[in-house]
Amino acid sequence: MNQRQFMSNSQRAGISYACARYITFWLWKKKKLKNFYNKYVKTFRQDPSGAYAMQQTFGGASLESIENEWKQWLLSERMPRPKAFLGIRLAQEVRSTGVVIFSVEKGTGAAKAGLIKGDVIVSLNHMAVDSFANLRQAIAECKIGDTIECVILRDGKPKTVKIKLGKRPSSLKR
Repeated sequence: MNQRQFMSNSQRAGISYACARYITFWLWKKKKLKNFYNKYVKTFRQDPSGAYAMQQTFGGASLESIENEWKQWLLSERMPRPKAFLGIRLAQEVRSTGVVIFSVEKGTGAAKAGLIKGDVIVSLNHMAVDSFANLRQAIAECKIGDTIECVILRDGKPKTVKIKLGKRPSSLKR
């Protein structure tokens, strides 16, 4: 059974994508995902909901007790915080001095700070930026609302700007 079939069957059983994702992650963390999946595929024709496979995976425990254990785990998990967003897209070109801005998203911190297409980001918060990975790392260490110092090269001349990081608009694709 491929992923599309698995998700389709889950939805028919009344499980949303988000719920299925967290149940799957919980099973993986408990080192029971492979066991559940094998039981689910084997018993799918008799029970497409996966309830029987889940009970078998947990040694015959009731669905209520399995659900309670899952809810306890879910409530104890730390959810990832939203990531800070600079508001630029990078060109494929990487120079020895930094990374080149391909475009700047309107209304973002980068736009408000005056960054433009063609600027070369040399450093963020005093951390050299000589690759896409360095840039990602520098931004990952920040939170939404942080103001960072960015050194760029524009027309070959260095310029320092302050940028307030925001949240990625839901309308933008990754």
